Amino acid sequence: VAAALEGVGRNEDAAELRAAACDNAAYTYAVMNKSKMSKEDIAAAENHLKNISDSQVLVVDSSGITSAQQLYTILQADHIQRGGKVVGVQIFGNADLVPSFEIGYKVQMDNGVDDMGFLLTDLFYGNFNNSASDLSKNYNVMDHFSNGWQVRLVPEWKVARLPLAKGEFAAFFEKYMEFAE
Repeated sequence: VAAALEGVGRNEDAAELRAAACDNAAYTYAVMNKSKMSKEDIAAAENHLKNISDSQVLVVDSSGITSAQQLYTILQADHIQRGGKVVGVQIFGNADLVPSFEIGYKVQMDNGVDDMGFLLTDLFYGNFNNSASDLSKNYNVMDHFSNGWQVRLVPEWKVARLPLAKGEFAAFFEKYMEFAE
C-alpha cells in the first residue's frame, strides 16, 4: 500500500504508513549460544521456535558474549534501532551457555546487614529501560532502594530461560512434544 501511495505522489502518507507498521511489529528474542550447542540442540530449538505464532522470532547468537551486561546492550540497541514491540525473551541454555546477571544478595536485618554473596537472575532482560553499567556485579536491591538508584525492575515482557546444557535440548524437546501431543 505504501508503494502505491508513493506511486501517486503521496510520499508523506507512505512514510507515515511504514512508520506505523514498524511501530506495531511484535517480536521475540530467542537467545542461544550456538558455539556451545550441538547441531541437534540447535535444530531442536529452532524447530520449537517455529511454534511461536504471536510474534516474529529473532534468533540472537550469543557466541562470544561474555557478560549479561554485554548481551543486554546488544538486545537494547537492536530494539531501539528496530522499533516495534518486544513480546518476550527466550533464553536457551544455562548460565554457562548464555550469561545471567549477578546481583548481590544484601538485606537490612534488625541486627545488621545480611550480605550472602551473589545470585543469578534474568529479571533485567524484561525491559530495556536501564543502562547496562547500572546492572553491574555491584548491584543489589537493598542499595537500590536505600540510594534511590534509577534501575527499572518492572518487566515489560516475559523472560524465560530453558536452563539446559549442551546435548540436552534435543531430548528435552522430544519429551516436550510427546507430552504436548
